[in-house]
Amino acid sequence: MTQKEPRIDVVVDRDPDGPNNVTVYVAGELYSGAHVHHIDPGAGGADDEWFATVTAHADDVPVRVRQSIDETASDYR
Repeated sequence: MTQKEPRIDVVVDRDPDGPNNVTVYVAGELYSGAHVHHIDPGAGGADDEWFATVTAHADDVPVRVRQSIDETASDYR
């Protein structure tokens, strides 16, 4: 018998006049260990500086997460 994966809920508070906030719940419980990666080229679109910044990853970011961020950012170029 396979174990059912826990439900994960992500609440994104996108404040147009302030910072975005993300809250993660796992099986209905607040989870404080989430790592949030924002990919937002802004209204003017992506430029080389933005792309270099968003695709510069900390050493502890998993390879698959890096690939996902890089692929998504590339879509804006």
